[in-house]
Amino acid sequence: GPVRVAMHDITARATAEQNLHFLSQAGARLNRIPLESPQLLEEIAAAGAFDSVDGCWVEMEGAETSAWRTEPLRRKMKGEQLQSIAVQLAGTIRLARANGRARLGRWTEDLGARPQWPAVRSWVTAPLIVRGETRGTLTLFQDLPPEAEEPSRTLTEDFARRASMVLENSALLRRAAG
Repeated sequence: GPVRVAMHDITARATAEQNLHFLSQAGARLNRIPLESPQLLEEIAAAGAFDSVDGCWVEMEGAETSAWRTEPLRRKMKGEQLQSIAVQLAGTIRLARANGRARLGRWTEDLGARPQWPAVRSWVTAPLIVRGETRGTLTLFQDLPPEAEEPSRTLTEDFARRASMVLENSALLRRAAG
């Protein structure tokens, strides 16, 4: 008789599993951050830059910091590289802050020469909400094919929500110690 072949696209499932793994590990990393740490933003960025995420950028109340997953990226992401990324991120940061939702960003060559690292060609920026107010944003850098955009948006929102809780708990601790 005829041979029937069933094909399933497992990309979506693989992405979902990868994202779940990232969130469970990143959540554990966030939970280990001492709430009284003076480097809270740096610690949050470091918690987000691993596994399927190439880099994490955090900005809040005039301060900004970033962390990168691999040593070559860490060596490269200095001074003018970071400035060119900041220029690229400005629009998505503004939008995420304005409407309180995660925004997808892609490198635009009008704003700067195309980067040679796929790591910073696409990203998702989500708001950091502390006590009901958007106080900053968190950006996760991933090389995103179009089908990964929605899962990455959800991933970034979830991670930003957890980071917001760390910031909120830290603020409560400082107030209590006050």
